[in-house]
Amino acid sequence: MVIANKILVTRNGRSFEIEFVVLADHYVFVVDEKSWRGRIHGSDQVWVRDDGSSERSPLNKVDYVANVMAGELRARVAHLGSHEEHFVRGVVLLSASDEPPRIRDARASDGVVLLKDAVDRLVRIDQRAVHEPIAPLRSAIEKVLVDLSDRPRFPKRINQYQIDEVVSQRPGSYVARATHDDAGVRILYVYNVAADAEARSFYLREFQAVRALSSTSLVPQAQDPIEWSDDFLVIPFAPPAGKALATFKPPETAEDFLAELLLAAKAFDGLATIHEHGVLHRAISPDTRDLARAATQPTRLDVRDLPGSAGHSRRSQLAPFGQSARSLSSPSCLPPCSCQYSPGPRHGPSGRSTQWRRQSY
Repeated sequence: MVIANKILVTRNGRSFEIEFVVLADHYVFVVDEKSWRGRIHGSDQVWVRDDGSSERSPLNKVDYVANVMAGELRARVAHLGSHEEHFVRGVVLLSASDEPPRIRDARASDGVVLLKDAVDRLVRIDQRAVHEPIAPLRSAIEKVLVDLSDRPRFPKRINQYQIDEVVSQRPGSYVARATHDDAGVRILYVYNVAADAEARSFYLREFQAVRALSSTSLVPQAQDPIEWSDDFLVIPFAPPAGKALATFKPPETAEDFLAELLLAAKAFDGLATIHEHGVLHRAISPDTRDLARAATQPTRLDVRDLPGSAGHSRRSQLAPFGQSARSLSSPSCLPPCSCQYSPGPRHGPSGRSTQWRRQSY
Protein backbone atom coordinates (compact mmCIF):
# COMPACT_ATOMS: atom_id res chain seq x y z
CA MET A 1 0.00 0.00 0.00
CA VAL A 2 1.27 3.49 -0.90
CA ILE A 3 -0.02 6.69 0.74
CA ALA A 4 0.90 9.94 -1.02
CA ASN A 5 1.21 13.43 0.49
CA LYS A 6 0.74 12.31 4.07
CA ILE A 7 0.62 14.95 6.84
CA LEU A 8 1.73 13.26 10.04
CA VAL A 9 0.26 15.09 13.04
CA THR A 10 1.84 14.02 16.29
CA ARG A 11 0.23 13.87 19.71
CA ASN A 12 1.95 17.09 20.79
CA GLY A 13 0.57 19.01 17.81
CA ARG A 14 3.63 18.99 15.54
CA SER A 15 3.16 18.12 11.87
CA PHE A 16 5.41 16.63 9.20
CA GLU A 17 4.77 16.45 5.47
CA ILE A 18 5.74 13.13 3.88
CA GLU A 19 5.74 12.56 0.11
CA PHE A 20 5.07 8.80 0.28
CA VAL A 21 4.44 6.17 2.94
CA VAL A 22 4.85 2.56 1.78
CA LEU A 23 3.45 -0.28 3.91
CA ALA A 24 5.31 -3.57 3.38
CA ASP A 25 5.32 -6.86 5.30
CA HIS A 26 8.16 -5.97 7.67
CA TYR A 27 8.68 -2.23 7.26
CA VAL A 28 6.87 1.04 6.95
CA PHE A 29 8.93 3.13 4.51
CA VAL A 30 8.90 6.92 4.86
CA VAL A 31 9.91 8.23 1.43
CA ASP A 32 11.27 11.74 0.81
CA GLU A 33 11.27 12.53 -2.93
CA LYS A 34 13.94 14.79 -4.47
CA SER A 35 13.79 15.81 -8.13
CA TRP A 36 17.50 16.60 -8.29
CA ARG A 37 19.28 16.01 -11.61
CA GLY A 38 22.89 15.23 -12.46
CA ARG A 39 25.65 13.77 -10.36
CA ILE A 40 25.55 14.10 -6.58
CA HIS A 41 28.40 13.56 -4.13
CA GLY A 42 28.95 14.38 -0.50
CA SER A 43 28.97 13.11 3.06
CA ASP A 44 26.57 12.19 5.84
CA GLN A 45 26.02 15.92 6.45
CA VAL A 46 26.10 17.71 3.07
CA TRP A 47 25.21 16.69 -0.50
CA VAL A 48 26.76 18.62 -3.38
CA ARG A 49 24.85 18.76 -6.66
CA ASP A 50 26.21 18.88 -10.20
CA ASP A 51 25.83 22.67 -10.45
CA GLY A 52 27.95 23.19 -7.32
CA SER A 53 25.06 23.97 -4.99
CA SER A 54 24.91 22.10 -1.69
CA GLU A 55 22.09 20.80 0.46
CA ARG A 56 21.89 19.27 3.89
CA SER A 57 21.76 15.50 3.65
CA PRO A 58 18.09 14.55 3.22
CA LEU A 59 18.86 11.25 4.91
CA ASN A 60 19.11 13.04 8.25
CA LYS A 61 15.65 14.55 7.92
CA VAL A 62 13.93 11.43 6.63
CA ASP A 63 15.51 9.32 9.39
CA TYR A 64 14.25 11.79 11.98
CA VAL A 65 10.71 11.71 10.57
CA ALA A 66 10.86 7.89 10.44
CA ASN A 67 11.70 7.82 14.16
CA VAL A 68 8.82 10.18 14.91
CA MET A 69 6.40 8.01 12.94
CA ALA A 70 7.64 4.88 14.73
CA GLY A 71 6.90 6.51 18.07
CA GLU A 72 3.42 7.58 16.96
CA LEU A 73 2.57 4.12 15.61
CA ARG A 74 3.80 2.41 18.78
CA ALA A 75 1.59 4.71 20.83
CA ARG A 76 -1.51 4.39 18.66
CA VAL A 77 -1.48 0.79 17.42
CA ALA A 78 -2.20 -1.92 19.97
CA HIS A 79 0.52 -4.58 20.30
CA LEU A 80 2.93 -2.58 18.13
CA GLY A 81 4.50 -1.06 21.23
CA SER A 82 6.08 -4.44 22.01
CA HIS A 83 8.06 -4.38 18.75
CA GLU A 84 11.55 -3.39 19.81
CA GLU A 85 12.91 -3.68 16.27
CA HIS A 86 13.26 -0.64 14.05
CA PHE A 87 10.27 -1.22 11.74
CA VAL A 88 10.03 2.27 10.15
CA ARG A 89 12.75 3.18 7.65
CA GLY A 90 13.53 6.46 5.94
CA VAL A 91 14.29 6.43 2.23
CA VAL A 92 15.32 9.22 -0.16
CA LEU A 93 13.87 8.79 -3.66
CA LEU A 94 15.85 10.53 -6.44
CA SER A 95 13.14 10.79 -9.08
CA ALA A 96 15.12 12.68 -11.75
CA SER A 97 18.60 11.17 -11.38
CA ASP A 98 19.99 8.35 -13.54
CA GLU A 99 22.86 7.25 -11.29
CA PRO A 100 23.25 6.66 -7.56
CA PRO A 101 24.88 9.48 -5.59
CA ARG A 102 28.46 9.08 -4.41
CA ILE A 103 27.88 9.66 -0.72
CA ARG A 104 30.23 8.83 2.13
CA ASP A 105 27.39 7.59 4.32
CA ALA A 106 26.74 3.99 5.35
CA ARG A 107 22.98 4.64 5.19
CA ALA A 108 23.08 5.47 1.46
CA SER A 109 23.25 1.85 0.23
CA ASP A 110 19.69 1.11 1.39
CA GLY A 111 18.56 4.66 2.17
CA VAL A 112 18.74 6.11 -1.35
CA VAL A 113 16.85 4.69 -4.33
CA LEU A 114 16.34 5.77 -7.94
CA LEU A 115 12.91 5.97 -9.53
CA LYS A 116 13.68 3.35 -12.20
CA ASP A 117 14.18 0.55 -9.67
CA ALA A 118 12.53 1.93 -6.53
CA VAL A 119 9.89 -0.80 -6.19
CA ASP A 120 12.39 -3.66 -6.60
CA ARG A 121 14.80 -2.07 -4.11
CA LEU A 122 12.13 -1.63 -1.44
CA VAL A 123 10.89 -5.19 -1.94
CA ARG A 124 14.42 -6.60 -1.52
CA ILE A 125 15.04 -4.50 1.62
CA ASP A 126 11.79 -5.75 3.12
CA GLN A 127 12.56 -9.38 2.27
CA ARG A 128 15.96 -9.15 4.00
CA ALA A 129 14.37 -8.16 7.33
CA VAL A 130 15.01 -10.60 10.16
CA HIS A 131 12.52 -9.21 12.68
CA GLU A 132 8.91 -10.19 13.20
CA PRO A 133 6.59 -9.00 10.37
CA ILE A 134 4.11 -6.22 10.99
CA ALA A 135 1.70 -7.56 8.34
CA PRO A 136 -0.76 -8.89 10.99
CA LEU A 137 -1.18 -5.32 12.22
CA ARG A 138 -1.52 -3.80 8.76
CA SER A 139 -5.20 -2.88 9.09
CA ALA A 140 -4.60 -1.08 12.39
CA ILE A 141 -1.59 0.77 10.92
CA GLU A 142 -3.61 1.77 7.87
CA LYS A 143 -6.38 3.11 10.10
CA VAL A 144 -3.90 5.38 11.87
CA LEU A 145 -2.24 6.58 8.66
CA VAL A 146 -5.46 6.96 6.64
CA ASP A 147 -7.82 8.23 9.31
CA LEU A 148 -10.90 9.69 7.63
CA SER A 149 -12.89 10.20 10.83
CA ASP A 150 -14.17 13.68 11.55
CA ARG A 151 -11.48 15.98 12.87
CA PRO A 152 -12.30 18.17 15.89
CA ARG A 153 -13.64 21.59 14.95
CA PHE A 154 -10.92 23.24 17.02
CA PRO A 155 -7.42 21.90 17.65
CA LYS A 156 -6.40 20.64 21.07
CA ARG A 157 -2.97 22.16 20.68
CA ILE A 158 -1.21 24.88 18.68
CA ASN A 159 2.56 24.49 18.87
CA GLN A 160 3.47 25.02 22.55
CA TYR A 161 -0.06 26.10 23.52
CA GLN A 162 -2.56 23.64 24.99
CA ILE A 163 -6.08 24.83 24.05
CA ASP A 164 -8.21 24.99 27.19
CA GLU A 165 -11.37 26.67 25.92
CA VAL A 166 -12.73 28.45 22.85
CA VAL A 167 -14.29 31.60 24.31
CA SER A 168 -15.72 33.15 21.12
CA GLN A 169 -15.88 32.55 17.41
CA ARG A 170 -17.03 34.11 14.18
CA PRO A 171 -16.62 33.12 10.52
CA GLY A 172 -12.93 32.84 9.74
CA SER A 173 -11.59 33.33 13.26
CA TYR A 174 -11.94 32.39 16.90
CA VAL A 175 -10.52 33.33 20.29
CA ALA A 176 -9.20 30.62 22.62
CA ARG A 177 -7.93 30.50 26.15
CA ALA A 178 -4.73 28.44 26.17
CA THR A 179 -1.83 27.46 28.40
CA HIS A 180 1.74 27.82 27.16
CA ASP A 181 4.14 25.06 28.21
CA ASP A 182 6.41 27.59 29.94
CA ALA A 183 4.69 31.01 30.03
CA GLY A 184 1.29 30.03 31.45
CA VAL A 185 -2.15 31.28 30.42
CA ARG A 186 -2.52 33.19 27.17
CA ILE A 187 -5.38 34.34 24.94
CA LEU A 188 -4.99 33.22 21.31
CA TYR A 189 -6.59 35.04 18.38
CA VAL A 190 -6.69 32.53 15.52
CA TYR A 191 -7.39 33.74 11.97
CA ASN A 192 -8.07 31.42 9.03
CA VAL A 193 -6.37 33.39 6.28
CA ALA A 194 -5.77 30.37 3.97
CA ALA A 195 -4.25 31.71 0.75
CA ASP A 196 -5.73 35.19 1.26
CA ALA A 197 -2.64 37.41 1.29
CA GLU A 198 -4.79 40.51 1.78
CA ALA A 199 -6.39 39.13 4.95
CA ARG A 200 -3.03 38.04 6.34
CA SER A 201 -1.58 41.49 5.67
CA PHE A 202 -4.59 43.18 7.29
CA TYR A 203 -4.34 41.19 10.52
CA LEU A 204 -0.59 41.75 10.71
CA ARG A 205 -1.12 45.51 10.35
CA GLU A 206 -3.78 45.31 13.03
CA PHE A 207 -1.35 43.45 15.30
CA GLN A 208 1.27 46.16 14.79
CA ALA A 209 -1.30 48.82 15.68
CA VAL A 210 -2.22 47.04 18.92
CA ARG A 211 1.42 46.39 19.84
CA ALA A 212 2.14 50.11 19.40
CA LEU A 213 -0.36 50.72 22.23
CA SER A 214 1.63 48.64 24.74
CA SER A 215 3.29 51.79 26.12
CA THR A 216 -0.12 53.06 27.26
CA SER A 217 -0.62 50.08 29.64
CA LEU A 218 -4.23 50.06 28.47
CA VAL A 219 -4.11 46.91 26.36
CA PRO A 220 -2.89 43.36 27.01
CA GLN A 221 0.65 42.60 25.90
CA ALA A 222 0.87 40.97 22.48
CA GLN A 223 3.42 38.31 21.58
CA ASP A 224 4.85 37.72 18.11
CA PRO A 225 2.40 36.20 15.60
CA ILE A 226 2.65 32.49 14.83
CA GLU A 227 2.40 31.23 11.24
CA TRP A 228 0.54 28.00 11.97
CA SER A 229 0.64 26.01 8.73
CA ASP A 230 -0.20 27.92 5.56
CA ASP A 231 -3.79 28.57 6.61
CA PHE A 232 -3.74 30.10 10.07
CA LEU A 233 -2.28 33.19 11.70
CA VAL A 234 -2.19 33.02 15.51
CA ILE A 235 -1.56 36.05 17.75
CA PRO A 236 -1.05 35.32 21.47
CA PHE A 237 -1.92 37.91 24.12
CA ALA A 238 -1.34 37.99 27.84
CA PRO A 239 -4.69 37.63 29.64
CA PRO A 240 -6.25 40.91 30.80
CA ALA A 241 -5.97 41.86 34.44
CA GLY A 242 -9.06 42.47 36.54
CA LYS A 243 -12.71 41.77 35.72
CA ALA A 244 -14.94 42.94 32.89
CA LEU A 245 -17.25 45.84 33.73
CA ALA A 246 -20.20 43.72 32.63
CA THR A 247 -19.69 41.47 35.67
CA PHE A 248 -20.17 44.29 38.23
CA LYS A 249 -23.53 45.11 39.79
CA PRO A 250 -25.31 48.33 38.77
CA PRO A 251 -24.95 51.26 41.20
CA GLU A 252 -27.52 51.37 44.01
CA THR A 253 -26.57 54.41 46.10
CA ALA A 254 -25.47 57.96 45.32
CA GLU A 255 -21.91 57.04 46.27
CA ASP A 256 -22.05 54.03 43.92
CA PHE A 257 -23.38 56.23 41.13
CA LEU A 258 -20.60 58.77 41.68
CA ALA A 259 -18.00 55.97 41.57
CA GLU A 260 -19.63 54.71 38.36
CA LEU A 261 -19.30 58.12 36.73
CA LEU A 262 -15.65 58.35 37.75
CA LEU A 263 -15.10 54.98 36.13
CA ALA A 264 -16.79 56.34 33.02
CA ALA A 265 -14.30 59.20 33.08
CA LYS A 266 -11.43 56.73 33.21
CA ALA A 267 -13.01 54.76 30.37
CA PHE A 268 -13.21 57.83 28.14
CA ASP A 269 -9.68 58.82 29.12
CA GLY A 270 -8.47 55.42 27.96
CA LEU A 271 -10.39 55.61 24.69
CA ALA A 272 -9.05 59.09 24.04
CA THR A 273 -5.49 57.90 24.69
CA ILE A 274 -5.94 54.99 22.30
CA HIS A 275 -7.42 57.26 19.66
CA GLU A 276 -4.50 59.65 19.99
CA HIS A 277 -2.40 56.74 18.70
CA GLY A 278 -4.59 56.59 15.57
CA VAL A 279 -6.59 53.50 16.60
CA LEU A 280 -10.34 53.04 17.09
CA HIS A 281 -12.04 50.19 18.96
CA ARG A 282 -15.12 49.23 16.92
CA ALA A 283 -16.62 46.80 19.41
CA ILE A 284 -16.39 48.60 22.73
CA SER A 285 -18.76 47.33 25.43
CA PRO A 286 -18.77 46.49 29.16
CA ASP A 287 -17.44 43.08 28.12
CA THR A 288 -14.30 44.60 26.58
CA ARG A 289 -13.35 46.94 29.45
CA ASP A 290 -11.58 45.35 32.41
CA LEU A 291 -11.40 46.97 35.85
CA ALA A 292 -8.14 46.30 37.69
CA ARG A 293 -7.82 47.30 41.34
CA ALA A 294 -4.71 46.90 43.49
CA ALA A 295 -3.91 48.15 46.98
CA THR A 296 -0.66 49.84 45.93
CA GLN A 297 -1.76 51.10 42.50
CA PRO A 298 -4.54 53.36 41.22
CA THR A 299 -7.63 51.81 39.71
CA ARG A 300 -7.06 51.05 36.02
CA LEU A 301 -9.44 50.32 33.16
CA ASP A 302 -7.94 48.14 30.43
CA VAL A 303 -9.23 47.67 26.89
CA ARG A 304 -9.23 44.24 25.29
CA ASP A 305 -10.51 42.48 22.17
CA LEU A 306 -8.79 45.09 20.02
CA PRO A 307 -7.64 42.40 17.53
CA GLY A 308 -10.42 42.16 15.00
CA SER A 309 -11.89 45.45 16.25
CA ALA A 310 -9.08 47.94 15.69
CA GLY A 311 -9.41 50.56 12.99
CA HIS A 312 -7.17 53.42 11.97
CA SER A 313 -8.33 57.02 11.89
CA ARG A 314 -6.77 60.09 10.31
CA ARG A 315 -8.51 62.56 12.58
CA SER A 316 -9.60 62.35 16.17
CA GLN A 317 -13.35 61.95 16.64
CA LEU A 318 -12.99 60.98 20.30
CA ALA A 319 -10.83 63.91 21.39
CA PRO A 320 -13.73 66.24 22.37
CA PHE A 321 -15.36 63.50 24.42
CA GLY A 322 -12.01 62.51 25.91
CA GLN A 323 -11.53 66.08 27.07
CA SER A 324 -15.04 66.13 28.52
CA ALA A 325 -14.32 62.83 30.25
CA ARG A 326 -11.19 64.24 31.87
CA SER A 327 -13.29 67.05 33.34
CA LEU A 328 -15.41 64.41 35.11
CA SER A 329 -12.48 63.79 37.46
CA SER A 330 -13.86 66.68 39.52
CA PRO A 331 -17.11 65.58 41.28
CA SER A 332 -18.46 69.14 41.20
CA CYS A 333 -18.51 69.02 37.39
CA LEU A 334 -20.52 65.82 36.96
CA PRO A 335 -23.18 66.29 34.24
CA PRO A 336 -26.59 64.63 34.43
CA CYS A 337 -25.83 62.36 31.46
CA SER A 338 -23.38 59.79 30.24
CA CYS A 339 -21.90 59.07 26.85
CA GLN A 340 -20.99 55.75 25.34
CA TYR A 341 -19.74 54.58 21.98
CA SER A 342 -21.17 51.66 20.07
CA PRO A 343 -19.60 50.15 16.96
CA GLY A 344 -20.79 51.08 13.53
CA PRO A 345 -20.94 48.70 10.57
CA ARG A 346 -18.20 46.08 10.36
CA HIS A 347 -16.84 44.66 7.16
CA GLY A 348 -14.16 42.23 6.02
CA PRO A 349 -10.44 42.98 5.77
CA SER A 350 -10.86 44.73 2.43
CA GLY A 351 -13.36 47.30 3.70
CA ARG A 352 -13.57 47.61 7.45
CA SER A 353 -15.50 50.55 8.82
CA THR A 354 -14.19 52.96 11.43
CA GLN A 355 -17.50 54.79 11.99
CA TRP A 356 -18.82 55.43 15.48
CA ARG A 357 -22.20 56.48 16.84
CA ARG A 358 -22.60 58.69 19.90
CA GLN A 359 -25.44 58.01 22.31
CA SER A 360 -26.40 60.46 25.05
CA TYR A 361 -28.79 59.88 27.91
